Amino acid sequence: MTLSSSSPPINPGTFKYTVVEKKRRKGKQKRFSPPATFENLLDQSRRDLQSTPCWPDIKVMVSKLDRDKSCSTKILCLGLGSPTTSDIARKQLILLQELQLHFGISDSNVSLYDPAFTPKDIEGLEAMGFSVDMENKQGKHELHVPTLVFMPHCERFVIEGLLSRNWSPEKLRLLMLVGNDLEFYSVHWSTSELAATNPCIAKIVPWLKVTKFPPSTASTDFFNCLAIQTIHIDEDTTPTSEDESILTTGRIRKIARETVHPSDPAFWEIPQESSLPSIDVDN
Repeated sequence: MTLSSSSPPINPGTFKYTVVEKKRRKGKQKRFSPPATFENLLDQSRRDLQSTPCWPDIKVMVSKLDRDKSCSTKILCLGLGSPTTSDIARKQLILLQELQLHFGISDSNVSLYDPAFTPKDIEGLEAMGFSVDMENKQGKHELHVPTLVFMPHCERFVIEGLLSRNWSPEKLRLLMLVGNDLEFYSVHWSTSELAATNPCIAKIVPWLKVTKFPPSTASTDFFNCLAIQTIHIDEDTTPTSEDESILTTGRIRKIARETVHPSDPAFWEIPQESSLPSIDVDN
């Protein structure tokens, strides 16, 4: 194509390029996501937990725990799970912190063990001021001071290990157990079966004072079936909890009648480990 003779001449000195900006497509803008550090993951789980219906009930339950009677000066946590990979483990860790705050236990007096801990878990827990045990004792930790043992959803053999290692009136008085409701085992297993596989659990159940978790936790997968339990072996009658069902109470009293009283030395006799049948670690 040629320019017509009437077209004005182009002056090179006045020619300018025009930059046309492309219009941005409308749509959702990406939200900034903070890096998935241990601290950020824990904060997110804390916000999620605080928005659940059960959390206010949990705080009320914890606030009613008697600081003077418990006198726990240490927390031992077993079987927490991996906080960096499990939201359930993080929510249970938040509960541990709530109990720690209520009883006024310092960070340096909180120790944890779980074979599932990753290097990032250990780094994050130690950054919180907690200590991480590296030895798997199968629950057999000896208590020397009043201790809150936090073992949510641990298997029976771990609980049995803890009890057997501290199987004396003096040691058991030091224990506050936050974990599976031991009365559950006495209801769902026969007395003979439980006595054969977990003799300490079978014997101690009638002498527990149980504070069950609020009903609002039953539908959760992080606090369901948990209870706060202390051992009262000096009482003439078996302790009871206010919210025990008639079925459970009757079953516990039947077990108490069928077993010797803690004042009898025979109560403290338990089979050697070599004579116990194999234990299903899934229960």
